[in-house]
Amino acid sequence: MPIKSAVTCHRAEWQNILKQSGTACLPCYFNSLLLIFFTFRKWWQGGIVASGDNALFSMVYRMLQAKQVHVLYTAEKAEKLYSGMSDVANENEAIADGVTGLVNQMYSLRGRLNNKLGTLTPRERRYGNKVIALLNGLIDENEKIQGKLTVSANTIRCTAYSLQVTVLKAIHYQWRERVYMSVLEGKDTFPAEDENQCALGRWYQGEGRKSFGSLPAFVRLGEAHRKLHQALAALVQESHSEIRTQERILTKLDVLDSVSQAVITALDELDNSVIRQGVTDIPVSRFPPSR
Repeated sequence: MPIKSAVTCHRAEWQNILKQSGTACLPCYFNSLLLIFFTFRKWWQGGIVASGDNALFSMVYRMLQAKQVHVLYTAEKAEKLYSGMSDVANENEAIADGVTGLVNQMYSLRGRLNNKLGTLTPRERRYGNKVIALLNGLIDENEKIQGKLTVSANTIRCTAYSLQVTVLKAIHYQWRERVYMSVLEGKDTFPAEDENQCALGRWYQGEGRKSFGSLPAFVRLGEAHRKLHQALAALVQESHSEIRTQERILTKLDVLDSVSQAVITALDELDNSVIRQGVTDIPVSRFPPSR
């Protein structure tokens, strides 16, 4: 069956496959990538595509490769954006700290003036009260500025954190597409099976644990990530088996798809947990390089 006609007649069925796989809510460029993969899988299972059809393999592989490059570019661009946001948050916090110091000096000066009012002449006392009134106004305004700067810094930092989670998800999608391409190409180009070697794993064991280790959502992310690499190890083992079959490989891929979605869900829960609990003073870390 020609590729174009197959896409037309099976579109509704593919959408059901996407929904069952938990991918209906992903960004459009990830949806299109998974649509290609699940379409190819459907053809493979139904015998529409012969196993030796190198042209189709090459076409699907090139599409996956192009999407992977786009994901990498998007992740790198988002990292630059989040780094800039984090720098702005740090600057706002530094200014807020400076204003706090200035307000403390005003409080000290006002206290000393109040203590000396009783020893001043009526004329000096009158000017002293005017200075105290001026200090009261300055203190009030500077405290408002300090409060707004602190809120602004925390808001920017929380937004930067949400962007960080988005980048981590993009990096995870990229990792998963490497698995798909390895299966489609039939070569041993799978990512490292060790859960501590991927970008998400290194972040989890490093800055992630330092910043969010006390949150239950972070623990759930670790459990999902560990199961993901267990599923990868099972898939790699099946791919290396001399008696491997398409059905068994597809079964392993189904498991990996399921736990991959669990990782995405766990990242979303971590993001929501931080925002819900108001943990706005958490430092935003740098991302480890993708591998």
